Amino acid sequence: MPREAAEYALSFAKNNPSFLRNLKHVSLPEEFFFQTIFMMSDYKEQFVPNNLRYTDWTKRNGSKPAILDETDFEQIMDSDCIFARKIDPVISKELISKIEEQLNGQ
Repeated sequence: MPREAAEYALSFAKNNPSFLRNLKHVSLPEEFFFQTIFMMSDYKEQFVPNNLRYTDWTKRNGSKPAILDETDFEQIMDSDCIFARKIDPVISKELISKIEEQLNGQ
């Protein structure tokens, strides 16, 4: 993040105490802090509307969003995403292996 943008966000938070108070009522406020401030500013023109994160928003494997498993491999590889959400060391074990094999060129 450019220093100028970080300074803008800190200044906004300092000058708008109600913004911080409202974040107390939000689940995962750290996922909204910078994004909300920047999208209410001139910085919004610099954002690309793609977070490069593969997420399956259905309920599967006991979670919503879904905990990804080996059945998601092809969709992840076919996407332009470089991150994936949600990975579990047990449920996603085969998926992790397939991704590692792909990355290692096997």
